[in-house]
Amino acid sequence: MPSSDGIGEPWQLLGHGEWHPHGTAERVYNLVAFFVNLTNVFGNSFIFFMFAKDKSLWEPRTLLVLNLAFADLSWGSAAMVTELINSIKGGFATGTLGCTVALHFASFGIALSMQTFMWISVDRWLAIVRERPPNPWQIYSVIASTWVVALMYTIWLIFAGRPAGGGLMSSTHTYCEAAWMFPSLLMRSMAYFTQAAYFSFFLITTYCYTSIYMTFRESRRRLNGLNLMTAGTGAFTAKGVVGGSTENLQSSSAKQSNLSNATSNVEKGIKKPQKLQDQEIQIIKKFVTLVSVFLVTWGMWVFGVVAYQSHTGRASPIWQNGLGAMMAYMNSAVNPILLVGMDNRFTASAKRVVGWA
Repeated sequence: MPSSDGIGEPWQLLGHGEWHPHGTAERVYNLVAFFVNLTNVFGNSFIFFMFAKDKSLWEPRTLLVLNLAFADLSWGSAAMVTELINSIKGGFATGTLGCTVALHFASFGIALSMQTFMWISVDRWLAIVRERPPNPWQIYSVIASTWVVALMYTIWLIFAGRPAGGGLMSSTHTYCEAAWMFPSLLMRSMAYFTQAAYFSFFLITTYCYTSIYMTFRESRRRLNGLNLMTAGTGAFTAKGVVGGSTENLQSSSAKQSNLSNATSNVEKGIKKPQKLQDQEIQIIKKFVTLVSVFLVTWGMWVFGVVAYQSHTGRASPIWQNGLGAMMAYMNSAVNPILLVGMDNRFTASAKRVVGWA
């Protein structure tokens, strides 16, 4: 059996409630983890509630958001229940089976979440930069592919973790982590694939949002040039009217009136796309924020747990293992808050379904 500090043979089976968390820091950690996971469950359940009540949200593109909510909810709820039982009864009271189930729910949710985030950025890139938004069936195919890959990833981890008893006792005594340090070809390939997927996600999303930013910057430059051209035309015409003869004043005034109306129409035409552009920029800011949160939170788990264990062959230090798990929990908990709070459409929908609108 691994020792109480979480350092031990990863292929030994898990205990069954043989100890309770020992120490104030660990008890505080478990309490914070419980409320973070509770926020995850409540927030992502509210996303489902919004879709059930507001039929206007049922569009192919917004279904990517629903897919993301399911990914976070699937493993967040399993982690919350598992940690709660283990914290109350001590040790891994859920046993090897309960630990393994929670672990594979987590692996499925992680794979689904990573892919969905990537495809959201690709969808925005196709619509804004390439001006070829995916049709509904393409988005449905993307969602289906994320499920297939997530299931394959989970099955891969099941076979890779079989020699290790399906899971590893973590340094917090309550949650389960895969035996990333287990010296087998399957487990090492699993760890390297996880790291490669994380970096691929980062590169693809960075490219997509950088391209979108450059597109908007070029659009603003052209709009500013059009504004300057319109202003210059108006000033030139006004000068011609003042310098004209008295007998042509009435005719010039009529021309000036027509030009003013035309200029006003041009300016209105500029303001309308400018408003739409500002709305799109707000959407981009939302997704950039979501991706940044994802990179930081999941990055702590990828580097602090998966990469560390697979490259050193040792279990992660207590603080590193606990921080990686906590940051992963925080990612799934903060996603619905950002989705509702940073998107006017979802904010309005949330107000309607709770009766505030």
